[in-house]
Amino acid sequence: MGGVTIHCRTGLATEYMGPEFMEIVGECAKKARQMGMKLYLYDEDRWPSGFAGGKVTKDPALRAQYINFLPEKLAGEWDGPLLARYEIDLRDGYLHSYRRLSDGETGNNVWHAHRKTRATGPRFNGQSYVDTLNPQAIHRFIELTHEAYFEAVGEEFGDTIPSIFSDEPQIMNKTVLEHPEDVHEVHMPFTADFPETYYRQYDADVLDTLPEVVWELPDGKVSEARYRYHCHALERFAQAFPDQIGSWCEMHGVAMTGHLMEEQNLRVLTVESGEPMRLYRGFTIPGIDMLCDAREYQNSILCWSHPGYPYYRFSKVFHLQWQQSAGHTRQADCGYRCNT
Repeated sequence: MGGVTIHCRTGLATEYMGPEFMEIVGECAKKARQMGMKLYLYDEDRWPSGFAGGKVTKDPALRAQYINFLPEKLAGEWDGPLLARYEIDLRDGYLHSYRRLSDGETGNNVWHAHRKTRATGPRFNGQSYVDTLNPQAIHRFIELTHEAYFEAVGEEFGDTIPSIFSDEPQIMNKTVLEHPEDVHEVHMPFTADFPETYYRQYDADVLDTLPEVVWELPDGKVSEARYRYHCHALERFAQAFPDQIGSWCEMHGVAMTGHLMEEQNLRVLTVESGEPMRLYRGFTIPGIDMLCDAREYQNSILCWSHPGYPYYRFSKVFHLQWQQSAGHTRQADCGYRCNT
């Protein structure tokens, strides 16, 4: 065995990143060094990476945010601060026209855009997921995680400890209308200063053209506003999370490795993460999860095109699933993770 990964799972009894936890990490590093093994660090309490077991998102300002776009008749105070209102004119399933309404102005087929914060829950230890478009939120994550590891076992970085693994960092899940005439919520990644940074990049107000993100334009016309929105959201994610963490890792002599969310095909990967290649630029060694007997050829090709590819090897990861049925069957699932 060449090395091991310290990986928190459900049922952790010690305080995550607490004194006893870090003492155990130090002992693991010492033992690995004595045995000539590698010790790979993992940057989260389970996954997805970024919330530091809930320590980051105890601050509500650092929790994941999104636009909740919905018909006026479904909107309420619980939907968060109102960003904008629109009159929507749909014809033959296409966005024929729209206009942003001023305060108090009425219209036909009015839709609202609200800014919402992701809900708390047990997955995040009673907190919420982190705002991965917010560089201050990820800076706090680095302080609570990477800096803590460096203080405890930093002398082993680059030798016994070659890398830190980030698991499934993600943006708020993008949703769509299945049919143009549907009347339900649509979610879009967002953060508090998104309009300001968007304006600096494009000299335009992202809220003025938000309906183009939801509906197709007629006559095959391509929406530049839609492209800009998705491009800017992705760039905010890339700069805040992989770029920032990758830079920290490089400065401290350790590789940033890990994988993104939902890699079974490019469609779902785009929904959860955006364009993978732009995100891989922050990774020293990007990887993918291939669980059970899955084949993930598309994203494998993208990983292989990364400059870190010569350092890849595939390490086998076993996930034991106990499935009780009439025959009391047991199933062992194995996966392969691209790692150092």
